Amino acid sequence: MAGVIGAPVDLAAMALAPFGYQHPAPVAGSEWIGAQMEKAGAISPIRRPAAELMASLAAPAALPKAAATAGLAFMAAMSPEGKARLLADLTAGKGSGSYRLGDVTPGQQKALQRLGTPPTESRDVMMTDAATGHMLDRRVNLDGFSPEEVVRFAEQAMQPRSSAWVDPAAKAHKPALSNSGLRDPLTGRSYTAHMPMAPNGESLDVVTVIPRGLPARKTKAPE
Repeated sequence: MAGVIGAPVDLAAMALAPFGYQHPAPVAGSEWIGAQMEKAGAISPIRRPAAELMASLAAPAALPKAAATAGLAFMAAMSPEGKARLLADLTAGKGSGSYRLGDVTPGQQKALQRLGTPPTESRDVMMTDAATGHMLDRRVNLDGFSPEEVVRFAEQAMQPRSSAWVDPAAKAHKPALSNSGLRDPLTGRSYTAHMPMAPNGESLDVVTVIPRGLPARKTKAPE
């Protein structure tokens, strides 16, 4: 019900995102309505992704198609808490354990499975110490990207518009979320935010994040 009623506000918030407006729960949006219902004791705080998906698919018949699509898309992205923790870990130079970074959309989940990713119990995306370490070793220390830039790459890869992709020529590569057509504010170069995923049965684990098309910020010093 919250997804249906709040879909128009969610759609408006998404339309304003390119202009800098970002809010995890805009007033009168689906997340805000759901939070008020939870506070009032009308709903349980326990998330049931399958039931929520079925409700959002069945109910929007009376709404414009774009609003219904926005309601589904709004359900997935990097969470504010996950973003803050990832930035803190990358800035500190070490992981702080496993935690929920955000989630994928139902469509992204199905697309990843079509590319060979085994099904998972939830749409949650988890960050682990192994993934944090890989980002630190490769993106920060080797390539010279700042922690803020690496977090931005990860957030871009997890946007609802991202598609599932796997390199057919590289059998060892895992299916990933890919967001193409991005522009680097520092160099003006176009790149793709690429985030390989590995299922653990319950959720999807981040493997790393790669800004495909961007050269390293720092180059090796001449010998």
